[in-house]
Amino acid sequence: MRQLLRHFRSPRMLCFSVLMLIPSLAFCQQLGINLAGLHDWNSELPFVDFFRLSRSWVSQENGKPWGKGPALELDQQGWVKRLAPGCWVETCILNIRGGHYPHGTYNLFYDGKGKIDINNVDGAFRQIGNRVVFEVTGDENIIWIQVKETDPADYIRNIRVYPPGSSEKDGLLRLGFLHRWLGVKAVRFMEFMAINNSGEQFWHQRAKINDATWTTHGAPVEVAVTIANSLHAAPWFSIPHMADNDYVRHFAQLVRERLNPNLPVYIEYSNETWNPMFSQTLYCREQGMARKLSHNPVQAGHRYAVHRSLEIFHIWEEVLGPTRKLIRVIGGQAAAPAVNEERLKYRNAWRTTDALAIAPYLMLTVSPDSTPPLAAVRNWSLKRLERELAENILPRSTVWMMNGEKTAKQYGVSLIAYEGGQHLVGMLGAENDGQLTRLFQQANHAPQMGRLYDLYLDQWQRISSDGMICLWLSTEIWSKWGSWGLAEYYDDEVENSPKLKAFLTRIRSDSGKLEGGCRQH
Repeated sequence: MRQLLRHFRSPRMLCFSVLMLIPSLAFCQQLGINLAGLHDWNSELPFVDFFRLSRSWVSQENGKPWGKGPALELDQQGWVKRLAPGCWVETCILNIRGGHYPHGTYNLFYDGKGKIDINNVDGAFRQIGNRVVFEVTGDENIIWIQVKETDPADYIRNIRVYPPGSSEKDGLLRLGFLHRWLGVKAVRFMEFMAINNSGEQFWHQRAKINDATWTTHGAPVEVAVTIANSLHAAPWFSIPHMADNDYVRHFAQLVRERLNPNLPVYIEYSNETWNPMFSQTLYCREQGMARKLSHNPVQAGHRYAVHRSLEIFHIWEEVLGPTRKLIRVIGGQAAAPAVNEERLKYRNAWRTTDALAIAPYLMLTVSPDSTPPLAAVRNWSLKRLERELAENILPRSTVWMMNGEKTAKQYGVSLIAYEGGQHLVGMLGAENDGQLTRLFQQANHAPQMGRLYDLYLDQWQRISSDGMICLWLSTEIWSKWGSWGLAEYYDDEVENSPKLKAFLTRIRSDSGKLEGGCRQH
């Protein structure tokens, strides 16, 4: 504690910080997590079948540059129906640096007739009927699965890839994935289901269980519900911004049929519909202007987001009925109280809304023209950065929390957080500064980051004692684009991951048992 107090220079900051350093009397009981998106470089490995994380097919042709093969004829699930002479297709899995994936003997199974090769594996592979066996040592760069031949009358499809010790008998979800997050109260599936910039409008466009890969449209609703049931955690669903009423109704019906009836459901319209970096924000502004909700496109966008939220809430209420707990969420902006008030008061939205959601990040976003600028921050020591986080960033985040709680209280709704945690990242060119990236990653590795998360979550609990906070993000490789994952890899040791340790220490105090008979490794 003495070492920490040396960082605080003013009496005001000293008083503020001493209050934060008093140990909390109880763990925060409303902790949730945002699950990482599904890509071939996903390092969380949530599924038993690793092919679920494969990339879309790459068409190749002899004598042509990489990826310049002919257009592919795919079936409805995305399997290649035929190959032209001299052509083949490939996709990659395990695109994870450092060999952070299970090593040993892998088994690939498929239906149909044809020939499959495995590229970039050190050991030989062999095909035995409709099974391909190959060895993975951890020295591979990327492992490519190549379909060299396929019978158009019985084309290769339903490819499954199982790591050592796993098989299709183990079900859908890897047991280690479930064990890591056991104890969370909610799981937000926004990134996991690829909601940002979604092009889905009709129900038939949704991701489906039998799709060849889930990296194109995100995970199916059924998968999200299975995770929620297995963890006994409330699902937090974000509805695609262009989804029509039929889509919304079918979504709600599927959840009603499959979700544990004892679990509440969080419903939110899209994600950050105030943020112009996403197409959903521009869509809301266009829709709001077309409906003449305001002469100002920004205000029109806020109002349309509320208008559509209320329509979606009504559909879910009809489908779920009065016996299921539905938490109707209006998304707000932590740093803009006026946005939160605008959204809650428009059409008296607060009357049919249960929660205002903000993202009170520990935000230090650095650019050449930011305050402080890149030229200064890149030369900071780790201690200097940690002092900035403690003296300025955490207090500012706390003010955002207090402002959010004030607005929520004024309108009689709960304050919750759809995202949260550290936000150390460069932008507008600063992301390409290697020295800045190394500093931010060093800070995320340092023990003090775990203590900062404790202080941060203590503050949230004191301000919004019954409010859910879903941290961003579960497990993701750190890069110049940010160190978002609580862990980088599925096999990270908790003791060496300060953010993960701080989070798991809290949720483990109230962990239950896995449900659904999962047996995954």
